[in-house]
Amino acid sequence: MISRLEPKPGRSFYAEEPIAVTPDVTVSIKEGTTRGLEIRMNEEFIPRLKLNQEYRQMLRGRDLDEKTARFLKEKLAGGIDFIKALELRKNTLQGITEEIVKAQPLFFTRGFSYLRPLRLKDIAKRLELHESTISRAIHGKYMSTPQGTIPFKSFFSQKIETRDGVGESQTSIVEKVKALIEREDPKKPLSDQAIAKILTQDGIQIARRTVAKYREMLKILPSHLRRTP
Repeated sequence: MISRLEPKPGRSFYAEEPIAVTPDVTVSIKEGTTRGLEIRMNEEFIPRLKLNQEYRQMLRGRDLDEKTARFLKEKLAGGIDFIKALELRKNTLQGITEEIVKAQPLFFTRGFSYLRPLRLKDIAKRLELHESTISRAIHGKYMSTPQGTIPFKSFFSQKIETRDGVGESQTSIVEKVKALIEREDPKKPLSDQAIAKILTQDGIQIARRTVAKYREMLKILPSHLRRTP
């Protein structure tokens, strides 16, 4: 009876409108392009900014006093710098996308299990930019991919050592844990230790407590609570 009760009574009176994310970049599979992938910056929703020419004409006026002229020059210069900064930001995001496509080609064609370890530092080094610049550029940005629309930060994860020394991304291992649990026998669900053993046999060096952490990240119950009669 308790399990059937509503812990949040106000929820039945609340309806949240779904928020659709507009991706900043689209990466699609297209034959005849580099690695079969095409990059397109989504700019149709971004207004094109330009300076009002009326203020430039005012600056050319002979009867303009010095104080007003100085004010106009300062604001026009600020406007030009702002437009240049936006263009630079767009170019930076495009450069980051190109590097991600180079580093993660199998993800776009096969899925999350094929994500390779990638750090912000790696992209920053290739683009000759500071790591904080890369972090700011991808903050709140989304990419539309054949695997769905995902945040840019999803492409970056720490490296987990493997037997062959190549290494595998944390994200791909989390996906492997999820896949193992989805395929398990519901009458004999896999324990965290059993999952760790299977992954170790596949060459991924992982501890039971790490599997437990990933399972909790996926909001999956422990094996004794997943068991069905």
